[in-house]
Amino acid sequence: MGENIKGCGCSSVVEHRLPKPGVGGSSPLTRFLFLAVLFFVGCVAPASQPPSVEPVEPPDVIETPPPVPRGEETLPPAGTVAYEVRRGDTLYGIARRFKTTVGALKALNKGRLKKGLKAGDVILVPSPSVPEFVAGEEFLMPAEGKVVVGFGERREGARIEGVDVEVEEGAAVKASRTGVVVYVSDNFGSYGGVVVMRHGDYRTVYGYLEEIYVKAGQKVGRGMVIGRAGKRLHFRIYRGREALSPLTLVRKK
Repeated sequence: MGENIKGCGCSSVVEHRLPKPGVGGSSPLTRFLFLAVLFFVGCVAPASQPPSVEPVEPPDVIETPPPVPRGEETLPPAGTVAYEVRRGDTLYGIARRFKTTVGALKALNKGRLKKGLKAGDVILVPSPSVPEFVAGEEFLMPAEGKVVVGFGERREGARIEGVDVEVEEGAAVKASRTGVVVYVSDNFGSYGGVVVMRHGDYRTVYGYLEEIYVKAGQKVGRGMVIGRAGKRLHFRIYRGREALSPLTLVRKK
């Protein structure tokens, strides 16, 4: 309790959406729907175990186009995704990471680089190739913060099968492991926005999301941004239908 931590597929996937549950994440209805989602998604097993491959790079990629000035709205070019600029990034470094050129980046981001490049900016980059999952890949904590409700502890009288983490408001939430998004809801009762991902035999659940940048069926690499949290993040890890303590699995820094 109060421990400080650092932030860090399946062959056929269908987007599953449920009716919005009533307010109150610990109500019987909310708990039932949450378990129903996990049970339903858990029934679609991967066809076969793919060979082990190297973890994918780079992190902080989202597949939602960045905002553009009013009057300049346009769909992103095919084969591109959005990238959140990190401290220390340069156009040359980003171009090299995505196997492109500085000129190509500038052409993709006309109007977005007028004020230079700074951490937190979102720009378009070529889409990287991402597998459905990586065998033996370590889990990452989706965001930096302080655990305020531990695994198996009770919140509002109900035992939770994950952890609640107090994070900086608006913190980027990253995929804990390479996998496939199997469920998305922008309003799952008091859990707010929820994303469920499959990573082979494992599933991860991310709750209290105020923004969601992924959709069902999308393959996401470990460390890629899937959304933004409010002041808290709810995080769970399952192996089959068994809930596991995230703090025993995430990579420690």
